[in-house]
Amino acid sequence: MPTDAAPQKSQSRPFLATGLKLLFTAIVLAVIFHFVSFEEIWAGITRTNPVVWACVLVGFLAGHVFAAFKWGLLVGQKLPFPIILKAHFAGLAANIALPGVAGGDVARAAILAQKVTSKSRLVTGSIIDRLIDVGVLVLISAFGAALLGTAGQTGMWLQIIAGAFIAAGLVVYLTLPTLARFVEAKAAGQGKIGQMVSDIAHYMAAHRTRILICALLSITIQTGFVGLNIVLAWSMQGPTDIAIWLFAWPLAKLIATLPISLGGLGVREASLAAIFAAFAYASPVVIAVGFVWQTILISTGLIGLGVQAWSGKFKSAPEGAEPLGTKHG
Repeated sequence: MPTDAAPQKSQSRPFLATGLKLLFTAIVLAVIFHFVSFEEIWAGITRTNPVVWACVLVGFLAGHVFAAFKWGLLVGQKLPFPIILKAHFAGLAANIALPGVAGGDVARAAILAQKVTSKSRLVTGSIIDRLIDVGVLVLISAFGAALLGTAGQTGMWLQIIAGAFIAAGLVVYLTLPTLARFVEAKAAGQGKIGQMVSDIAHYMAAHRTRILICALLSITIQTGFVGLNIVLAWSMQGPTDIAIWLFAWPLAKLIATLPISLGGLGVREASLAAIFAAFAYASPVVIAVGFVWQTILISTGLIGLGVQAWSGKFKSAPEGAEPLGTKHG
C-alpha cells in the first residue's frame, strides 16, 4: 500500500495548487468589489470602443509575433520561423489551462523540443528569453519613475532608484563577458542547477550582441504593450499619463506573474489600482482597464489554441515537465 501513496500524493499536488490559486483569486476579487463599486467598474468596461478593442487585440498579436522572433533568435538552431511561431502560440494557448509564465514556457518548449538538435540550447535560450523580459520590465518601470518628476521626497527617491537600475543595466551589459565567465567558473561542477547556470553564463558571454538585439526587441514589445493599455484607457475615459503607465504597468505585470493566482486575475487589477491611487487617480476605471486587458489575454490564448488545432500539431507538455525558468516575465 505505501507504494500507491506517493503517486496519489504527487498527482494531487497540481489540483491543490490550482485550488489555492483559485481561492486566492476569489479573495482578491471579493476585496476589489468590496471597496470599489461594481457598477462603476462595469460602467468603465462598457465604455470600451469595440473597434479600439479589436485594434488592441491585433496590436497584441503583432507584439507576440515579434516575441516569437526574439525567442527564435535566442534558441537558434536555424529553425523555420513558422515552426517557432506555432510553438510560441502554443504557449499562449497553454496559459489558459496552465496560468502563469512557466506553463506557457513549458508548452512551447515541449513542442519545439521535437524539432531541435540541441535540447540544452533550447532550455538555455528559453531561460535567457525570460530573464531578458524580466529585466526589461524593471528598466521600463524605472524609466517611468524617472519621468514622473522630482516633486516631493517620494519623487526624488523614485528618480534615484530609477537611475540606479538603469545604470546597473548598462554596467551589466558592458561587463557581461567578464561577469559571465566568472559565474560560469563558479557554477561549474555544482550539480544540475550549477550546470544550467554555467550553460546560461557561457551563452551570455558568447552572444552579447544577440542578447542586446533581443533586449531592444523586448523593450519595443513591452513598451508597445504599455501603449496598448493607454489606448484602452483613452477609449474608456481613463488616465492616459504616459509616465505613470510606464511605471505602473510593468510592475503590475511582474506581480501578476507570481504563482499565487489564476493568470494574474485580480492581482494585476489590484496592483494597478493601488499604484494609480498613489497619484490621485480614481480606481474604478483603472480596474476596468485591467479587466478589459484580461479579455485581450484570453482572446489571444484562444487564438493560439485555434492556430494549433488548425495546424494539427498541437501537443501538450509532457507529464511531469519542469518549468524552464523562474516565474517573472
